[in-house]
Amino acid sequence: VNTEASVLSASELRCPVPPTDTVRTVPFDVGYSRGQATHMAHAFAFYRQARLASVKPRSASIGSSISVQIAAPDNLRYPAFASCKFGDRIVEAARPSSSEFVCQVPPLQPGAYELAVALDGSTFSQSMPFYVVEAPSVLKVEPSSASVRGGAFIEVSGTVGSLLHTACVFDGVVSRALSETNGSVTCVAPRVQAPQTIQVRLAVHGLVSETSAPFTYVRPLYLQSVTPVRAPPRALIHLEVDHAVDGKCLFGDVETAFNGLECA
Repeated sequence: VNTEASVLSASELRCPVPPTDTVRTVPFDVGYSRGQATHMAHAFAFYRQARLASVKPRSASIGSSISVQIAAPDNLRYPAFASCKFGDRIVEAARPSSSEFVCQVPPLQPGAYELAVALDGSTFSQSMPFYVVEAPSVLKVEPSSASVRGGAFIEVSGTVGSLLHTACVFDGVVSRALSETNGSVTCVAPRVQAPQTIQVRLAVHGLVSETSAPFTYVRPLYLQSVTPVRAPPRALIHLEVDHAVDGKCLFGDVETAFNGLECA
C-alpha cells in the first residue's frame, strides 16, 4: 500500500498511515515515486487503538504523585510514546504490562478533566472523567457526640474546596454532605450498634482526608420525670434521665443548659 509523503526537510518525510482492519507487522520503505522504494525496509507495526477499561483512582490531589492506572489492551508491548492526557495536558506513561498505563497526575487546578490515553502520543482513546481535587482536611466536629440511633446533623469544619461529591466518613461509613461551604460540611450521623468513639474524616470525590476529629456515640436520653411540672421563670427544674449527659433542655423553642441533673 502506497501513501503520499510530505517533505518536511531534506532529511525528513511525513507519511499518513493507511487504514487496516488487522493487527500486523509489515515492511516499510520510502521511494522517490510510486512503486519505487529504496530496498532498505524497516518493520512497521499496526496495532489496535487503545481503549480505556477503568481508571483507579478516579480522583487525586493537586500536584500529587498518585499514579493513575489504566487498563487499555493492545497488541504492542512497548509503543514509542505511551501517554495520558488530562484535558489538554499530555504526560508520558509507564507501561508495567501490555494492558496497563501508569501516569503521574500533573499540577492542575481543581476540577474535572477528560482523561484519555495514546500509544503514539497523539492518537488518543475515548475519555473518562477524572477529578483533580484539593486534599481535604478536618479541624473539628460539632457536636462532638450524638445518639447511637443516628440521624443527628453534624457539622465538620475543615478544608473541602469547592467541588461536588463531598461526604463525611464516620469510621469508614460514608454519609453524603447535605450542605457545604468553603469551611464546613453538614452531614447526618449514621446509626451504630453500641456507644463508641470514632474518627470522622472528609472525602472529596473519594479522596479521604488524612486528618480527622473524634466523635462519640452515646446512649439515647430517656426523660423519666420532671420536678416540678410548674415553676416561675429561671427556677431550677430537676430531671430524672436515663443515660444523662451535659446538654440542653428545650422549653418549646427556648434552650437552657442541662448539667445532667437540673435545668434553669
